[in-house]
Amino acid sequence: MGRDLALEVAEAAMAEFGTDGTYTPAGEAAVAVRFRLVEDGEDAIAFSEHGPLGRKPVIRVLASDLTPASGGEFAADGQSWHVVGRPRLADRYRLVWSCKVDVG
Repeated sequence: MGRDLALEVAEAAMAEFGTDGTYTPAGEAAVAVRFRLVEDGEDAIAFSEHGPLGRKPVIRVLASDLTPASGGEFAADGQSWHVVGRPRLADRYRLVWSCKVDVG
């Protein structure tokens, strides 16, 4: 799959399964964004030096929409999620940020 097709798929998935909300970088103003909360999956497992800690929710957001950072906060429908750790571009073409989050 080429980058253009991958972008179309990522945008279609976000349009279909995403949630409208806001992202607030630490110490800055909130911006409107569409994101997807993922509660299961391999990338949702948190680890420490002693082994697995359990599952952490993960938020995915298109890289073309924003660049999240540790300490930022996503919010939608009266709930909030704080970005913990460093977000990563988890896909082959670096189109989608994956952010481990704690429920706020």
